[in-house]
Amino acid sequence: MSKPMENIVFDSWILTRLATILIAVLPWTELRIAIPIAIQAWKMPPVEAFTLSLAGNLVPMFAILYLFESFERFMTVHFSWARSFFSWLHARTKKKFAARRERYGDIALCIFVMIPIPGTGVWTGSLAISLFGIKRSHALLYITIGAALSGLIVTALTLGVKKGFNV
Repeated sequence: MSKPMENIVFDSWILTRLATILIAVLPWTELRIAIPIAIQAWKMPPVEAFTLSLAGNLVPMFAILYLFESFERFMTVHFSWARSFFSWLHARTKKKFAARRERYGDIALCIFVMIPIPGTGVWTGSLAISLFGIKRSHALLYITIGAALSGLIVTALTLGVKKGFNV
């Protein structure tokens, strides 16, 4: 292989890995979209797609768990529109999570994050802990387990669809 072609292949390899992580970090895609794209579009090995997507998906958890309350306080003090936004966000999160929490306790966080549908996941689960008083140490564990289980479900579904369509 010529030197320029090797650079293109290497650059493409790195870019697809970074893109997988970035897609998994985003709140509206998370690993539910990152894994299928990595496996189907970029032909990434499933274990690698799962691992990179899970790592990317967990990045916002730390930021939300440790910085969100301070950020929210700052924003609501300095910007009137922020009070409305955070009121809406809290109401939406409580509505999605409260019934499960009441029924299952703190383990509901794991179940909530695990369900691979829009509106659940690491971002919403991380926001929920501040609303429901779940200990951060428990939240880290439950969110990580939930995200890993969600990733396994999405990976299995992606591989099943891929096999079913012989793609």
